[in-house]
Amino acid sequence: MEEKKPKIESHKDIDKAVENDEKRPGISRALVKNVAANGVNVILLIATFYFLGDLPHVAQRIKDLRSAQIAAQETVDAEIIRADITRNSDKIEELESLFVGDTGFSEFASLMSALQTEGVVLEFSFPGGSKTNARQGHDALQFSIVFQGPQEQVNNALRRVLAPPILIEPSIVELEVNPESLTMRLNAYLLVNGDFAAH
Repeated sequence: MEEKKPKIESHKDIDKAVENDEKRPGISRALVKNVAANGVNVILLIATFYFLGDLPHVAQRIKDLRSAQIAAQETVDAEIIRADITRNSDKIEELESLFVGDTGFSEFASLMSALQTEGVVLEFSFPGGSKTNARQGHDALQFSIVFQGPQEQVNNALRRVLAPPILIEPSIVELEVNPESLTMRLNAYLLVNGDFAAH
């Protein structure tokens, strides 16, 4: 036999119906809500403990991946540098050949002797007598030249000094202009290679 629910017509009737529902034996809505909320809390608590327990493993995996990434980056950087050195080895060899060795020094000294014989170079010397460091920090021999003569002869002599494929770093240039001649004093560094500098 079914119970007939009273027809609800007013606010008082609603309050009475709710009161009757709460008094009925069985499961109430509040109990169902409490059980559902507690069930969700238990599930969230279990998930939290699971993730907290798994956290050291996740951290280790992240650390391993980061280490692998750094190692891969270092390998790539080393390969790029190696490729760059290989690509530029011709330029490096060309630049190294510009530093004067024994043969280059003999040729330079012969040129200075020839210019002195021609009368354009009045003085030529190596004041330090041994290697020193140029301003850029390279091994070098300091030398001094005094050119004298008509401007065209001095210019030609200077071109001949600077023509060989060698590195010269000027330090002091003094110029005296007379009506009939030009006098130029040049103090400079002749950059030498490591083998020559070891002598």
